[in-house]
Amino acid sequence: MVILKDIDVIYKGETLRLTRFWGNNKLCLWIKNPNQINMSKMEFVGGYPNEYCIF
Repeated sequence: MVILKDIDVIYKGETLRLTRFWGNNKLCLWIKNPNQINMSKMEFVGGYPNEYCIF
């Protein structure tokens, strides 16, 4: 198993954080900026307003 520690990646011109989602351990691209919640395929995944990611 590869241990993944929050890697910044460029996806569709935006910097997102590649990490594992705490709920199911799947890889996801996590927002770094609240403006990114409107990106396509972005999903709300938590109880806090800034918990969005793309699986």
